[in-house]
Amino acid sequence: MPDKTIKHFVIVPFFHWQNPNYPHDIFDVDFLLSQVPLAQNIFRALENQTNQNFELIFRPNRKHLADAKYEPVFAALRNSTTLPIKFLASKERLTLIKKASKNYDYVITSKMDFDDFIFKDAVNDIQNKVNECDDILVYGYCKGYRYVNGELYPHKNLWGGIGHLGIMQSLILNSAFAKTIPFICVTSFTHEKFKNKMKEFFEKHGLEFKERMFQQNTSTNAYIYYRHDFSQELLRHGYTKFKTPERRSLTTAYITKKQLAEEFGFFRELNSIE
Repeated sequence: MPDKTIKHFVIVPFFHWQNPNYPHDIFDVDFLLSQVPLAQNIFRALENQTNQNFELIFRPNRKHLADAKYEPVFAALRNSTTLPIKFLASKERLTLIKKASKNYDYVITSKMDFDDFIFKDAVNDIQNKVNECDDILVYGYCKGYRYVNGELYPHKNLWGGIGHLGIMQSLILNSAFAKTIPFICVTSFTHEKFKNKMKEFFEKHGLEFKERMFQQNTSTNAYIYYRHDFSQELLRHGYTKFKTPERRSLTTAYITKKQLAEEFGFFRELNSIE
């Protein structure tokens, strides 16, 4: 690791808003409790990281934080992992990130959904990117796997060169530079259009955007994009059940369960992979 001080926050949305198209009530305690087992995906992946120098922040709805009836949900999440978790609303989260910029050379914010997996060297890979960050760098992954109904498929999306999949998409900020601009973190813009949105942000504030401020990793099989009946994809497309993609699923000839466990902390059932 570089001789620079780094503070790294991994921010995890957890039903932080009620989309009117989503067929489930995110304020129903029983529904939230039913989703906690899916959070084992991110917990196993982050517990599996070769670099544990990060802080895990769950981002629930502010009403969840204001009402004691949701404490069993938070307790269930805490008990599902060996990692310490903070549950913070937007204001508290932003205050924490701003404070970090006063005490560290670089502040990194990454975002990831609670039901996905990331490869074991992701945190280390991201933090090493401070060596390529003069002022600000947005970095993320565009290649990995997609899990659907017990099958694993190759997955790659370059997002037209302007975004990444939102699984450990990261914004790296030189703290000296951060003090000269309005506040920005990885949750400031949508993952699929981050480059263009950041350009607009720079133009609005009279700043010069440089191409080296945005990078896509298109070579590493970096994630397992975990799809299921409650996935956020359901919000966008109105699916009630995910259909198996037409292309062939991967088999043991390509990768094994042992390899997936070692690389991603993956533990879910697979039909075509032993």
